[in-house]
Amino acid sequence: KDGAIIKSSQEIIGDAGSIIADLSDFYIEDELVVNCEVNCDQDEYVREYSGCKFDHVHFFYEELSCSFVDCIFYNCDFSNIDMSRISFVRCEFYNCKLAGLKFIKSLLKDVAFERTNLRYINFAEAKLERVEFIDSSLQDGYFSTTKLKDIDFQDCDLTKLEVYATSLKGIDLSTSDI
Repeated sequence: KDGAIIKSSQEIIGDAGSIIADLSDFYIEDELVVNCEVNCDQDEYVREYSGCKFDHVHFFYEELSCSFVDCIFYNCDFSNIDMSRISFVRCEFYNCKLAGLKFIKSLLKDVAFERTNLRYINFAEAKLERVEFIDSSLQDGYFSTTKLKDIDFQDCDLTKLEVYATSLKGIDLSTSDI
């Protein structure tokens, strides 16, 4: 965080589709990002988003390398992004689209997904701890050698979900479609 650049909310808030924020070398803290597209190209900088709220934001990049701590996402689109080896800690997703996302070797801790599209999600070798999936679709998703601890699925679509070398011990799937 030493020498980090923090953009003000006036610089990163815009009308739908009218702004593209290049956040590739910034540490962003306690900001509201609304109605824009966010493009982060992979580079040597470590990026952390802490305490931010994202509303109607379309994230696009091939591969993202950063962490999100204490963030909330409303109606955001992360589709088809490679989020391998990143972390989400104490984050919430509402009505978001994460279809085709790769969470390979990623950490999700104290995370909630509500009414979120997680179709074709890949959690291979990821670690999920205290994660809630509520009224969300994980259809055609993939869990392989995934470490699961205190996971809650409520009213989710888990049809065609592939689970390989992953323990589902203690996980209640009774309210979800499998």
